[in-house]
Amino acid sequence: MKPRYNPFAKKSSSLALVVGAILPGVAGAQTFLIDATTRNGSFETLGGVTASTAKATHWDTDPDGDVNDWTLFPGVTAFNDSGTEAGGNPVPSNGTRRAFLQNGNAAYNLTAHVIQAGDTFTFQWDALNANAHNVSLIYNNGGTLVPLGAPVAVAAIGNNQTGTVTIAPGDPSIGKTVGIKVASTSGYPGIDNVRLSFTFVAPADSDNDTLPDAWEIANFNDLDEVASGDPDLDGLTNAFELNTSLTHPAKFDTDGDTLGDGAEFNGTSNTFAPGTPTNPLLADSDGDHLNDFEENGSLNDFPLPAGGGATNPNNANTDGDIATDYEEVAYHSDPNDPGSVPEPSLHDLISNTLRNGSFELRNGAPNTIKTTTWDAAAPNDIDNWTEWTGVSVVADNSGVEGGGSHGAMRGYFRGGNAAYNMTPSIALEGSVYSCTWKQVTAAGSTLSVRLVYQDGANIIAIPASVATTNTGTIANPGVGKLVFRIPAGSPAIGKPIGIGVSSVANWIGVDEFLLNVADGDSDNDGLGDFFEDEFFGNNDGVPTPAELALQDADDDFDNDGLTNADEITFGTLVNDNDTDNDTLLDGAEVNGTSNNYDGSPTNPLSKDSDNDGVSDFQERGSLNTAFANAPTDPNSADSDNDTHSDRHELAYGSNPNNATSVPLVVPYFLINNNRRNGSFENRNGAPNTVKTTQWDAAPPADIDNWTEWTGVSVEANDSGVEEGGSHGAMRGFFQSGNAAYNLTDSVAAAGSVYTCTWKHIDRDGILGVQLVYNNNGTITPIPASLATTTGANQTGDLVYRIPVGSPAIGKAIGIGVSSSGGYLQVDEFALSIVAADSDHDGLADQWEMEYFHDLDEVANGDPDGDTVSNIDEQTAGTDPTVGTGNPGDADNDGMADAWETQYFTNTDQTAAGDFEGDGTNNLTEFRLGLDPTNGNSRFSATAAAGPARSITWTSAVGVTFRIERSTSLNAGSWTDLDAAFPGTAGTATYTDPAPPAGKVFYKVGLNP
Repeated sequence: MKPRYNPFAKKSSSLALVVGAILPGVAGAQTFLIDATTRNGSFETLGGVTASTAKATHWDTDPDGDVNDWTLFPGVTAFNDSGTEAGGNPVPSNGTRRAFLQNGNAAYNLTAHVIQAGDTFTFQWDALNANAHNVSLIYNNGGTLVPLGAPVAVAAIGNNQTGTVTIAPGDPSIGKTVGIKVASTSGYPGIDNVRLSFTFVAPADSDNDTLPDAWEIANFNDLDEVASGDPDLDGLTNAFELNTSLTHPAKFDTDGDTLGDGAEFNGTSNTFAPGTPTNPLLADSDGDHLNDFEENGSLNDFPLPAGGGATNPNNANTDGDIATDYEEVAYHSDPNDPGSVPEPSLHDLISNTLRNGSFELRNGAPNTIKTTTWDAAAPNDIDNWTEWTGVSVVADNSGVEGGGSHGAMRGYFRGGNAAYNMTPSIALEGSVYSCTWKQVTAAGSTLSVRLVYQDGANIIAIPASVATTNTGTIANPGVGKLVFRIPAGSPAIGKPIGIGVSSVANWIGVDEFLLNVADGDSDNDGLGDFFEDEFFGNNDGVPTPAELALQDADDDFDNDGLTNADEITFGTLVNDNDTDNDTLLDGAEVNGTSNNYDGSPTNPLSKDSDNDGVSDFQERGSLNTAFANAPTDPNSADSDNDTHSDRHELAYGSNPNNATSVPLVVPYFLINNNRRNGSFENRNGAPNTVKTTQWDAAPPADIDNWTEWTGVSVEANDSGVEEGGSHGAMRGFFQSGNAAYNLTDSVAAAGSVYTCTWKHIDRDGILGVQLVYNNNGTITPIPASLATTTGANQTGDLVYRIPVGSPAIGKAIGIGVSSSGGYLQVDEFALSIVAADSDHDGLADQWEMEYFHDLDEVANGDPDGDTVSNIDEQTAGTDPTVGTGNPGDADNDGMADAWETQYFTNTDQTAAGDFEGDGTNNLTEFRLGLDPTNGNSRFSATAAAGPARSITWTSAVGVTFRIERSTSLNAGSWTDLDAAFPGTAGTATYTDPAPPAGKVFYKVGLNP
């Protein structure tokens, strides 16, 4: 288990201190809080526009705008097709618009008025049709909307429907803001002209001390207190607590956060910003799960080493980074430093693959069947989830069904249902648990998730850990998050911990529960407890004292030269002395002692630190047999910086440590665009333009040279050839799981070097290409030769030397191709063997023996008299022995027909033409072995800087060049330096043996 970053969600930066205000109360006076001109009581405003003609079918998320001041009520069973519209039937009673509500829908309008004892509220509205509905008062109790008085139900047409509520002393609504709720119970009721007003009735005060008798009795059981008194010694007078702070006059600390009411109201208890008040009615003013006292730094490790460091009690995220103050304190990062964010090592307890966090398993096996109870008899039991008896008030019609955000299934909870998932993790003081989930259905309905612990047979919630979601779809899930640290003295300590999930109302779909715990270090040995259980214990997720005593941070469990702490730092495995399996110990790689090239460290997490195809062990020299097994640089793909990688030099036999020693490559193509159907153009022996969905269909649909790779291919259909190639008309395509091979007649020999290239045209996924051989009828891969491409517009490259003792020696060789993921589209496979050239004439021995049965030919020879030299015929893949007429160049343009077809798909181009417009004609590109379709592949020359006068140009074997010099560029000023300078492969260089002083110009021309 390695440290992984926990992606915290961005949190709100601040919360208001006190929401709402107490409006002046004059006995007998009526004050409107909602009416036609206040808070959209007649529904005239939509999206800020008065008298809009648009219809809104959602209260809050309609495309035509938010219904101002009205909000969908949480937990409704119907949340769409409700809102406001203009005119229609029934006709609005006030203005041009009215509200309509689907059966089961409800909306509310919350005012800023803070309720006082003695308030009498009157609410009225016009019922425009006879569909049943009710209207009631509500108050805001810390984010929960609570009914205030009984609702007034109406099922008849009539204006001025009315209800009243009077607030008695001690009512729990006192100090909270008031609002109104409208709810449909049948059909689509039409509603308009909603009004809410209050009348302040001065309560009795028999002792004339300005303190209502009922208030004094409720709080002190007598009438002996006076307005200026402060019996709870909180620094606030009785009159102030009654009328302004709304705090309890007999409690020093109304909200229970250990801070006095006066200190909070006056800001003297705010260490972070002295003088700035906190809310004396809320223990946690900013809702970040740190109470106002804890925000003064009692739980914060920073600044170190002294501890402390107050955070802002009115801002859930003091430093504005990606984690709340509570999360930073819990995970021991600095809540006052945006550069310090939590990076805990997390141990998963529930996930998509652990304890059925994505609801995919039923009775121990993957499931796709809807199940309507959590604990049905086998085979219908839902793994790891159990009905939460005592909390769940509705036990049926909840469980799993199709339609998850991950996999095939999701969980669903009927309103009132609850279930839990208990883990074996034992809660410890200070343990930090994090849970995330996705709500995928029932936007507007509230899902509650909290930590639970098991006490005997009872599953008990940790109330302070609760978090909720109330929105989401499969396409756009609502993501919930809970972070909670087990406090000292918690009854959960020492007991198994899990999660409990419940639905407040409606059927809520959920998926992808992830519960993890931050790894602690209870034995203070520098190693996480779960880390020690995983690597040194029995990996059961329950660290025991015996397991924690096995190893310390300074021990070296796997004897690789790295301490356990070092292994965590470098990301290596603590129980494997060779993490990357390159036969080199992790410690030797980190310390550089395994690098006999220069002693610098290599990467213990990669067997090939420089990604050159030569492992770190092989870079020690085991493959460099031609040059005394000298080591190469494991941290550089090209040790001698000669542009040829160490892999290529070792494969082709040149010295990887000498820049003047480069591979002399004479490739002989076994598969390419013109041989063995490397570009998928042929079917049943003829050019093809028809899509074919099997490699080995009956004639005339058989795809030439390609065969289904039986035993490797797990998907045999819907793979083959189709239009859209990078060369020619066709391309190959492989369904995920399909594999095919193309076997040549080349027989593998020890030391033979095979190279394969291809083009991965489109679709992301892994295309694997490897050498294969025919082992008595079984097509067998050479696993060490495997190379891959993973996405569109990639060119693959495989280079492999047949080692001594390989079972492929003496057997026919080819390529095997397989797909993992998607329908991968490929083209232009080219497999070549770097054959020996024992007479050093530029002609591969295998090519000479194939056509002439001896090695007597030379590169510029033309035995068939078709004006194409042997070296050009070898390059073009044409037959050098056919001498009647000019079959290699039927249009007599000096360019081999095969070469023209390879690049142009036809022979219509002329020798003097310049297909891609790079300034080099087609014939020159042919003779120099260039790509006539690539503007960067052209005949060009460069002069070397400095006193040595030399020139380098594009060249090829078998041609000659005329080199001239001039000092003025005037006509007749050019002098021959060499009329037939022989070409060399790739580039040629000429150095002037006697350059004149001053400015000089050189010219190189290709001789006919």
